[in-house]
Amino acid sequence: MARPIQQQIVLRALEIVSDESRWTAATLARDQHGRSCPVQAPEAVRFCAVGALARAAFELLGDRANHSLVAHIENTVLAANDHPRLTLAHINDRQGRQAIIEFFMKALAA
Repeated sequence: MARPIQQQIVLRALEIVSDESRWTAATLARDQHGRSCPVQAPEAVRFCAVGALARAAFELLGDRANHSLVAHIENTVLAANDHPRLTLAHINDRQGRQAIIEFFMKALAA
């Protein structure tokens, strides 16, 4: 049975941030030189939690991916982790990559 698109996006985002060399903080995405860039840019190689969700949505849906979908998935991840008042950006930047991995894994298990 195929996974719902939201689960596919979270799973792909988890794959991205699980590789420490592909994770970043303080911006959605960075190029190989550490400069901020759009998540959908070909040169984007490092992503924060929200950037990874946006990149995964873009990879799976192309131009049909949008901010509303990513925000909805972020809220779903936060709710699955009993943290509806925080943002993934805050968790990413303050608690780090391992916390994001755990959040994504718990959301996938829910």
